[in-house]
Amino acid sequence: GGEQQRVAFCRALANQPALLLADEPTANVDPANQELILNLIRDTCRENGVTLLMVTHATEVAEAFSRIERLQEFNRPETVRREGAA
Repeated sequence: GGEQQRVAFCRALANQPALLLADEPTANVDPANQELILNLIRDTCRENGVTLLMVTHATEVAEAFSRIERLQEFNRPETVRREGAA
């Protein structure tokens, strides 16, 4: 589980983007592989200076990152948490 997500993530980084868009990157993945994928995304983006914009409905997935913006009913985003985010 999660191999396709990891391959897609690596392929997305091949062109060294400044911004990476991820739509539910851990959907349908077991908890162990979910953690592996989140660590890979977070650490790789941080090490390479890539900004990540990720959409998720899972609170536990969002908690893995330093800045969380919540969007409800297409209103203005609300900053939920910001820790050392640039």
